[in-house]
Amino acid sequence: MGIPVLFITGMFVKAVFAAVRVRIPFPEGLEIIRDDAPELFETMHRIRHQLGGPRISRVVLTDDFNAFIAQRPRLGFFGWYESCLVLGLPLLQALTPGQMQAVLAHEYGHLSGRKGILISWAYRTRKSWMSMAESLENRRSRSLAVLTWFFRRYVPSFSACTLPFARAGEYEADRCSVEIAGLEETAEALVRHTVLDRYLTECFWP
Repeated sequence: MGIPVLFITGMFVKAVFAAVRVRIPFPEGLEIIRDDAPELFETMHRIRHQLGGPRISRVVLTDDFNAFIAQRPRLGFFGWYESCLVLGLPLLQALTPGQMQAVLAHEYGHLSGRKGILISWAYRTRKSWMSMAESLENRRSRSLAVLTWFFRRYVPSFSACTLPFARAGEYEADRCSVEIAGLEETAEALVRHTVLDRYLTECFWP
């Protein structure tokens, strides 16, 4: 085996170990537990039971007008995801419990995999790889240079190719929302979120 082959192999192995060590931080906020909000955790348990999917390991409260489930791979590039539900306090204050249930069902619907493993995989991978790419850009470490180069070149192409799966995943998440909270609550949650988000962005915060 020639020296160039050994060098390339060594760089690849180094990049693999660096990928495993990369840790994507969860969004910062106030972590809450079951004793803080028992009804919320009971709702989450029921949604998971009805839709199927991964367990939510953490719940974090932030000051954003948003709600989403953040996932990060325990093994970096290789996956094994853990999930964190991020809830914005302004959104909780703006929606009724029924509308918030629709939002939770929508977000969990992305992870349920009921429409197919490929759609769920595409959604999870798009989110985590974008987060990892951002994390690598912020670090600017020489040991991660190969991995950073790969993500710069590959992630935009991957996102474009998987856009149809992402769109199908949104439709499926909406169906899950209707199944859990009903058509009226889902529609009202979508309208109220859109209108208030625009109001906050264009009028209130300025």
